[in-house]
Amino acid sequence: SFELAGSGGLGSFNYEKTFFDKPKTDLNWRVGFSVAPIDKNNGAVLIFPVMVHSIFGEGNFKPDIGIGQTISITTKGSPFFMMPAEAGCRYQPADKNYYIRLSYTPIISYLIDFQIQHWGGFTYAYSFQKQRKKYSSLPQRFFLLPATKKNILMAPINLVMISNRIINSKSYLATTIC
Repeated sequence: SFELAGSGGLGSFNYEKTFFDKPKTDLNWRVGFSVAPIDKNNGAVLIFPVMVHSIFGEGNFKPDIGIGQTISITTKGSPFFMMPAEAGCRYQPADKNYYIRLSYTPIISYLIDFQIQHWGGFTYAYSFQKQRKKYSSLPQRFFLLPATKKNILMAPINLVMISNRIINSKSYLATTIC
């Protein structure tokens, strides 16, 4: 994703990955990189934002909140840390591979003295993977069984394979409970 302003300063490039995916809640982690000029004495700063986001709800417009840590170092060798937070709205069409987010992203300084820098951000992100179907496309009542020959033979006709999904290094099958 590319974020204009926001957690990485003036602009940052980020990689985002979902690690918890449920029908109404997603948790994502994000790492990024940014470079911003400071002044003659310090040169420029390299910024590495690391964040965790939570996206709630259904539909195309969803609340998006997050918190993280920026690891920054100036080109003169001075490191410093700040904590970005984020509260915004994400527009993510279900059938498209992109999202747009507009957010309030305060940058919190907490090591030497406590300060809050009020900041905002605009994000455009594109996914290079095909959209996967959400769990809500499966029947409401289902349970998981380890995929074995015995389970496949004994499973009822309404057995559904979850697109070669791997959970804990084992293939699983989903079947409805009637």
